[in-house]
Amino acid sequence: MNFSKQLKEQRVAKGFSQEQLAEKLHIARQSISKWERGEAYPSIGMLIRLSELFDMSIDELLKGDTQLKNEIVKSGEKVGHPRLKLFFDWLFLTGVALMVLRVLIALAVRFEVVDWDVEFIRGWLPALITFGLFVVGGVGSDALKKDVRS
Repeated sequence: MNFSKQLKEQRVAKGFSQEQLAEKLHIARQSISKWERGEAYPSIGMLIRLSELFDMSIDELLKGDTQLKNEIVKSGEKVGHPRLKLFFDWLFLTGVALMVLRVLIALAVRFEVVDWDVEFIRGWLPALITFGLFVVGGVGSDALKKDVRS
C-alpha cells in the first residue's frame, strides 16, 4: 500500500477529517489533500509527527511507497547549512586565489619580468594567512559535506 492510501486509511480510522488532521499538525488542509492524492510528500519531520499521531512506525507508514522513500533520501542529501557551506567554499577559493597570485608574482620577480620588492611574497604572515584560508575553507566545507551524507 502506498503512502497516500495509508494516510487516508489511518486518518479515517482515527475519525479525523482532513481539516482536523491539518489542525493537529499545524498545517494547511490542502497539504493533507495533496498527500492523499499523491501530489506531494511530507517532510521527514512531518512523517515523524504522523507516525506518533497514528501510533505506528514510520516504516509502517512508508511500506510499499518507493517513490516517497526516494524523495526522503533525496531530501536528506541536501546541504543542512547552505550559507555556512558557501562561506567555507568562499574561504577556500580565496586561499587558492591568493596562493596562485603569490606564485605568479614570485615567478614574475624571479624571471625579472617585473622589478618589485613585494612583501606579499616574502613575508611569513601573508603566507600563513593564505594557507590558513585555504585549509580552514577546505576542512570546513568538507566537514559540512560529510555531515550531510551521514
